[in-house]
Amino acid sequence: MNDGPLCKCSAKARRTGIRHSIYPGEEPVKPCRPMNNNAGKLFHYRITVSPPTNFLTDRPTVIEYDDHEYLFEGFSLFSHKPLTNIPLCRVIRFNIDYTIHFIEEMTPENYCVRGLELFASYLFQDVLELYDWNLTGPEFEPSGCQRFHFMPRFVRFLPDGGKEVLSMHQVLLYLLRSSKPLVPEEEIADMLQWEELEWQKYAEECKGMIVTNPGMKPSSVRIDQLDREQFNPDVITFPIIVHFGIRPAQLSYAGDPQ
Repeated sequence: MNDGPLCKCSAKARRTGIRHSIYPGEEPVKPCRPMNNNAGKLFHYRITVSPPTNFLTDRPTVIEYDDHEYLFEGFSLFSHKPLTNIPLCRVIRFNIDYTIHFIEEMTPENYCVRGLELFASYLFQDVLELYDWNLTGPEFEPSGCQRFHFMPRFVRFLPDGGKEVLSMHQVLLYLLRSSKPLVPEEEIADMLQWEELEWQKYAEECKGMIVTNPGMKPSSVRIDQLDREQFNPDVITFPIIVHFGIRPAQLSYAGDPQ
């Protein structure tokens, strides 16, 4: 039940303490130049997860550009300070112990900080709805730069064994092109007439995609199944998006095995 603000401390008390995201010695970060990659000021790390069990997919997102295919392989992290001697980040999911690694690499050049901020706002707030994830600092501090920037890595492998990372500009253009109805209203009638194999092929292509409807709660879900059953023969309806979720342990009654 939402019974009011998350923190009921006074305005003065909210200015101190780790519980209020105030850390000793933390200072605002000088803003980056938005239309520049700020080369020489940011430290670049490639984020990897080990073991790769359940983190790899047989249908990664592919962006076609300049007659080449760029496959999504994860994220890059840009930090204003070097990440040295940081403890390993371990996460247990489905009884598997994962470790998150930050591998320092040469900084790519084909991006600007403003593009990274636009992408982060879209992914972390509009899609994932992480509204309380604050990378800037306490609200009462002067506006500063985010302490970390994230960049999606779409890469293609080069003949010499290297990798080419697709520019952030092309990634944003791809997101704009992809912002369209999953099933256009004017095509529903035709899609309902498809042969079963043709529909299954389309549904399989959609499986695993993230679809979003701004303003809804939740705003985004993963497509696990796409059904075109029509319950009323007199009314044509959109296909049904099916998402298989797992009930959190906190919402389960331990005394009821069901």
